[in-house]
Amino acid sequence: MKISKFMLGTVQLGVSYGMANNIGKPSEEAAFKILDTALENGVTAFDIAVHSGSSEEVVGSWLRARKVKPVVVSKFKLPEEEPLRALEAEIAHTQTHLPHISGYLYHNADQMAKYHGVVRDRLEKMKADNQMDFIGTSVYTCEDIAQFLQLDGLGAIQIPMSVLDTRIIRAGLLQELKKKGTLVFVRSVFLQGMLCMPEPPEKYAFMKPSLDRMREVAKAEGVSLEQLAVSFIRDLPEVDSLVIGCETPEQVVSNAGLIGGKKLSESAVSEILEIGKTVPMEHCMDVITGKQKG
Repeated sequence: MKISKFMLGTVQLGVSYGMANNIGKPSEEAAFKILDTALENGVTAFDIAVHSGSSEEVVGSWLRARKVKPVVVSKFKLPEEEPLRALEAEIAHTQTHLPHISGYLYHNADQMAKYHGVVRDRLEKMKADNQMDFIGTSVYTCEDIAQFLQLDGLGAIQIPMSVLDTRIIRAGLLQELKKKGTLVFVRSVFLQGMLCMPEPPEKYAFMKPSLDRMREVAKAEGVSLEQLAVSFIRDLPEVDSLVIGCETPEQVVSNAGLIGGKKLSESAVSEILEIGKTVPMEHCMDVITGKQKG
């Protein structure tokens, strides 16, 4: 497998997603243009999920129309009752819409912890039958990663991380993941679009001091805040790919440019990590997930 450093997140192709999204779900024609542009700009990996609206259908239609075979990673969800039967339904849905998948991920770590012992053999059979290359999970917290590290048979993980959210780095968990030989995909590089906005939305006003400090680092480094965000994550030695969603072909080209952008100085990296210690990320995540108002 050749996994590009830029993995296109396709949730925006199936639903309206992201706090900076002013366009909404694109038409199929517009979605195909986004996917075509990604391929033209060196993207060889695509991130999908069964429950991200119609993203599997859109990407699957594009793959068949273009007759290409990039790395495709999808995710599945399992209910509390009859998880094995539910997994069969998820597999059938995915295989109906996608001509191939490279990786299949639990949608979250809670389901991984509850059901991996129940469904692992079925997933391993998919690997043995060359229906996919790796099994993994998407996670949200350091505690989720600790659970992941205790389980066998999992070869990939998708984690949230950004210049503002360095909790996983500071906990030393990236090194632990690499010791296990894990493929590491990072999402939320722009913190759901917050790092691309002139000012945070009103309910995230408490993040402004941290954003202002990060803008000062970017200014001193001679780069945009977006470039700072991408370069910092891209150059972490344990990170294989950055999952970045795009709403337009122009955003694809822009993000591909950021992936090829300037390497940060050691002093900038150190300052980012220092600022990270003071960012109210737990509060931010509670607002994002709806557990707490801004």
